[in-house]
Amino acid sequence: GQFSDAILTAEKLEILDNPVDWWKRKSEAQILADKSQEVLNSWEAKKSDSQFSADVDAIAIVAGAYSKRHRTDDGLGLLNDALTRDPSNPALLTQRGLLLEGLGKISEARNDFDNAEKSPASEYRGQMILDFGQFLFRRHEWKEAAERFKTLGGESVHNPLFTNYL
Repeated sequence: GQFSDAILTAEKLEILDNPVDWWKRKSEAQILADKSQEVLNSWEAKKSDSQFSADVDAIAIVAGAYSKRHRTDDGLGLLNDALTRDPSNPALLTQRGLLLEGLGKISEARNDFDNAEKSPASEYRGQMILDFGQFLFRRHEWKEAAERFKTLGGESVHNPLFTNYL
C-alpha cells in the first residue's frame, strides 16, 4: 500500500539513526496502514527501554494504536500513567481527549482539550489546536471550532506543516 515504503524506510533508519524517532515515524505509518497490532507488538519489546517508555510521543502513539485495536481502556491506562508524571503535557492530554471522545465521554474529553490548550506553548501546539478544532466541529460548535482554526491559520506562518489543513 501507500504506506509500505514509508514503513520500510523508517525500519532501515531506525537501525542507523535515533531509534526512538524512527520507531515513532514507522509506528505512525503502520497505524495509517491499519497495522496497529504491529505497533503494539513492537511496543511490547521496546517499553522496558526508558528511551521509549519515557517518550511522550511514543506513549501517545501506542495509546492510539490500542484504540484502533478496540482496546481503548488499555490506551487510557497508558496515558493516565504518563499523566501522573507529567499532568499538563498537551500531547498526552490531547490524545486522552481523543480516546475519551471515542468512548462518548464528551465532557471529560473537553476538559482534557481545555487543559491542553492552557498548557505552555510547545512544538505540539499546532496539532493540539487542530485536534481541538476538529473535536469542536464534530460537536457542531461551529464558532468555537472556527476560532481554533483561525488561531491555527495565524500560527501556521511559523509552522508550515499546518498550512496543509487550511
